Amino acid sequence: MARTAVLRVDEATLVEVLQGFGAADSYSALGLQLTGTFTATVAFEASIDNGTTWVAVLGQPVAADGTLGTAASSATAADQWIFTLGGFSHFRARVDAYTSGAIEVAIAKSDGPSYGSGGGAISTGTGADQIQGNVANDAADAGNPVKIGGVALSIAPSAVTTGDRVNAMFSLTGALTVAGVSALAAAAVSNPLLFTDLAGAPRSLAVAPTPVGSAGTSPSNSTSTAQENDRVIKSSAGTLYGLTVYNNNVAAQWIQLHDATAAPADTTVPGLVFEIAPQSARSLDLGIYGRRFAVGIYVCNSTTDVTKTLGADDCLFDAQFL
Repeated sequence: MARTAVLRVDEATLVEVLQGFGAADSYSALGLQLTGTFTATVAFEASIDNGTTWVAVLGQPVAADGTLGTAASSATAADQWIFTLGGFSHFRARVDAYTSGAIEVAIAKSDGPSYGSGGGAISTGTGADQIQGNVANDAADAGNPVKIGGVALSIAPSAVTTGDRVNAMFSLTGALTVAGVSALAAAAVSNPLLFTDLAGAPRSLAVAPTPVGSAGTSPSNSTSTAQENDRVIKSSAGTLYGLTVYNNNVAAQWIQLHDATAAPADTTVPGLVFEIAPQSARSLDLGIYGRRFAVGIYVCNSTTDVTKTLGADDCLFDAQFL
């Protein structure tokens, strides 16, 4: 159903049109078209008490391609608008701030649900642009349901500004990607996340850490190519995850780690020290979080324990770091 009215007003007149257009139970949505050349403001208002009290209502302009514009309670130019008005008894388009021109208003009501700014129901049907369902659990996907997904990535995304909206991340095969844990490849989390399933039984979530090293999937290595007494593992700040040392000396000695970018002077106190038996190997595992070095990572052998006294070239070092 549609009604049309032509407004011809002067500066002293406020014209109400289409007042009492249907009762609340006769329609829930309304379309309105403004045409003509004019300089004025058309205010959109509705009433729940049969036109005694009027309040502003929001509508949305509809573009030629069907997209909706920003909701507003008035218009100053020719356009098409849609309103959701369930619960109101009356609607009116009131001319305000009139300067000149004639305004033609065409209006149509809808007895069914509509999309729009007033919180009405989403339209349903069989069109490809409409939401449809419900597909049963374990049944083939069909129709046009609302999809919940994300962005498929093979590399880490760029950082955004704090507070910005971001996309969910998935692998190229559709697996949800969880980032933020840096650790040794294939390492297991010793303190897994705990949760309760739908039956109330306790469960644990195993997290597979994804370190980022020079190989892309594991920390970088620093490895001796000949017997030596010291090694700069990293000449800048970094994290040490693991260290294996072979002592070819016939006597026991100490292995020291220093927070330094080059060999510190003898008598320097190490940050970490452990003893290694003669002609044997020993490994140091610093866990998934590693041990942070603020300046650099330097390892050496020593003939003394609590201070550095550099020994002979009789060790092989193999370190994992970031």
